[in-house]
Amino acid sequence: MSKITELCDYLYNDNHKALKSFNKEEKELMLSETDESTSLVQRELVNTIWKGAEQRRVFRNFLPVMQSPKMYGTTAVYVGHPNEYATKVSEGSAMPENTLDYQSVDIDLNKFTVGVSISNEMLEDGKFELVEYEIGRAGMKIENSINQLILSALLDGTTNSAVDPTTALDYADIGAGYKTISNLKWNPTDVILHPMAIEDIISDNKSININFNNGNLYGMNTHLCDIETTADATSYWDDTDAANHYFGLVLDRYNCGIIAIRDDLDVDSVKDFVHDITSFNVSTRAGFGVTNSTATCGILTV
Repeated sequence: MSKITELCDYLYNDNHKALKSFNKEEKELMLSETDESTSLVQRELVNTIWKGAEQRRVFRNFLPVMQSPKMYGTTAVYVGHPNEYATKVSEGSAMPENTLDYQSVDIDLNKFTVGVSISNEMLEDGKFELVEYEIGRAGMKIENSINQLILSALLDGTTNSAVDPTTALDYADIGAGYKTISNLKWNPTDVILHPMAIEDIISDNKSININFNNGNLYGMNTHLCDIETTADATSYWDDTDAANHYFGLVLDRYNCGIIAIRDDLDVDSVKDFVHDITSFNVSTRAGFGVTNSTATCGILTV
């Protein structure tokens, strides 16, 4: 039996839920020496990468996602303001004309890639837990980069004045962000918080009146995001009390922006996959476009 199939046998017996869905015939085929002619090992490899990515997924859990028609370059999407009203007319009257001008938003696709190298010694020594983690870590890294791309675009792209707490963050500051975008006819659906912001909220005396652990705050879903912004961003996501440093973000998930994805967690360049696996690349092409700059409101760090 090859070392890579021993790894898959370990995942089947102990850890990986996806592989447990295989029937007996599929498992026997995977563990046979003829598995290089099947796609079962490749399938398990991709499942392990996805398992790692899901641990770090934030924005892709709730923002709109579209399949990009292009492999590279710019993808255009067209949006209009949702807060329009139908015209009341009398029976038999002429139909009113639609004069709405649609806005074009360009989304630049970025290619994110991670190289994974597994030494033969790791497989020969049966370090399957470490190998599984190393494979899953490729998915974590790519998901971190997607989160970073989106967070940076949202913070840099908002045109609303940020909420500036006077002391530690409390519920009133989040409520101020809620009010800012709701007054502009958007529907606040989610609040993104840095770990330090969550610490402030938990220590707030008023927290006893609201169950923060249920993930619902003023009717908004709460999300933890602990990554940094990109190197070229003009806004920062941390616990530093300075200009353009944020640790909270209130937004309308349906109207703040859209994610474009192509080749999601694609695996290529596998070398001698069955017997002497050494390295492979995991890549994703992704982009994000801010569709309405007033559908978000940042909360500055204190």
